[in-house]
Amino acid sequence: MIAFITSTGVEIDLLPNQEIALTIENAFLSSDRIPVAWTTDIELALSEKNRRLFGIPGAMLLAPQKRQVNVEMRIDGITVMSGKLKLTGCDSQRINASFVGVEIESSLTGSLKDVQLDKWNFGKLGEYDDKTLYNEVMTGAADGTRDDFATPCMIRASEEDTEEPYIDLPTESTREAWATKFLNAKIGTFTVPVVRLKYLLQRICADYRIDEEFATYIDKIGIVAPYRTNGNIADYRTGCLDKDENGNFILDLASGMPDVSIEDFVKNLLNVFAATIYLTPTEKRIVANKTIIEDAEFIDWTNRIGDDFEQECEEEQHYECGFSGVSETEIKESVVECEHVNEAFKQPEDTVVHASDTGDYYRVFKKTVSLGLSYGESTKKDVTALKLLKQGGMAMKSTSAGDANETISATSNFIPVRSLPYLMPAYVSWAINTEECVVIPIIEMPEVGGTRPTSVYFGTLENSLSTAGGYTPRVQLTSNGCYGAGGDFLSSFMLSETSLSMNGGLHRFHEPYKNWIEKEKTVTKISVNLTVADLANLQIWKKRMIYNQLFFIKTLAITCYTSKNGITAEADFIPA
Repeated sequence: MIAFITSTGVEIDLLPNQEIALTIENAFLSSDRIPVAWTTDIELALSEKNRRLFGIPGAMLLAPQKRQVNVEMRIDGITVMSGKLKLTGCDSQRINASFVGVEIESSLTGSLKDVQLDKWNFGKLGEYDDKTLYNEVMTGAADGTRDDFATPCMIRASEEDTEEPYIDLPTESTREAWATKFLNAKIGTFTVPVVRLKYLLQRICADYRIDEEFATYIDKIGIVAPYRTNGNIADYRTGCLDKDENGNFILDLASGMPDVSIEDFVKNLLNVFAATIYLTPTEKRIVANKTIIEDAEFIDWTNRIGDDFEQECEEEQHYECGFSGVSETEIKESVVECEHVNEAFKQPEDTVVHASDTGDYYRVFKKTVSLGLSYGESTKKDVTALKLLKQGGMAMKSTSAGDANETISATSNFIPVRSLPYLMPAYVSWAINTEECVVIPIIEMPEVGGTRPTSVYFGTLENSLSTAGGYTPRVQLTSNGCYGAGGDFLSSFMLSETSLSMNGGLHRFHEPYKNWIEKEKTVTKISVNLTVADLANLQIWKKRMIYNQLFFIKTLAITCYTSKNGITAEADFIPA
């Protein structure tokens, strides 16, 4: 027998002899992979208790004072779900309402710019001010030892080709000249935080459990927070820090974030990892679809199904993934294939190269750089550079599967930060000359005080990475250069473990899902003998064993009653 109980323990008076129908959909099979709230209409008695709960006045034609009440739905005394009873109308005989289950969207409200992230007041930062807090925060961000944000070396897109990026100007007075190009220096100079995704998710999805399959990837990802309300660009030491009404320098991570809704942010993140959100009675989970497909555990329902069934065939489906913000540049020249990006540096100047480990296309060229040495000396060196022509590893990928009549999309609006790889002479000391591969990301910077960006720029934050080809993307410059040895940097998803082009990267999350989606499927509709306890503990993403075959539940239709115990259920199964 069904009952609705308020948070204060009051049982709603229901009209008798009603059948309440619910249909539960498997979010794993939905378009945005977020659970759809359960909704059903129900009639309530026009009792004095219900009048008080909804604030329905006794006088005619006066509007109710309360439109919804939080409740638990219980069947035969067992809580099976939580939600709200929403008033839809009433007449002289009854109250009409809808029961709406827990909505994921209700926990993902607001904008990234309004999230409660850390904020610091550094004071005026004048000659005689205490800079202890500023140095502590910014040094940790530069060295990559903070859990909340980092300040990797980056270059303004508008300054990309106006000045040599790898130049060490040895005197203090010249730092202002190159500060307009470099977004972040070791301790300051145009502070543009890159907020760690793990930290951000802890603030916006505090009650979510993240699947271990991609938890390590989340540790590596950073979201660029470039916006500043009123930073003083003329003050090159703290150029992109905001100021409060008293002239104190402020660093507020949330204020630098783009104007993107949390709901949209999370949905796009699910597409990056081909993941699904699931609800259980005790938690919310973000699970990789790869985990769901490859999970060896199952629940045996052989003795739960009825004898009568219906079957229908479904065509295979298309699958697409990638990043919609990445432009599809047409490469008309002949292309040299390289297994690793470091091999591209060995190619002749002006060669167009496709690196398999990154999936990206580059043009080889030479530049002359001026590097500072000890005692204020400097020297000029020719370096081999790769100009990024096309982010092939991040571009949209669509697969064709015969006569598929539906496309399942896992495309994201996130924009991967593009990066430039260089083979640099790195002076470890004044006497030792070595070569080292480095990566410098290029960032679009919004105008201070202008329109807040509505795009999410992201990349990987790493302490050390290398591919099988020996490519080590580190920033190692000297003295007053934008970075010293060590510390984090921001690159695009351009290494093998994070490229969509390689099995070892993000592609590993999409490939099993794509292969499964593209199969022809038979849908079997059959009655299921479930107990109320089965419904209360339902894990709809788990595989079901039926006569030694594994299935996923596509939908589960349930009917329960206001005047008698028990439930009836019918499920649509598809082969796992």
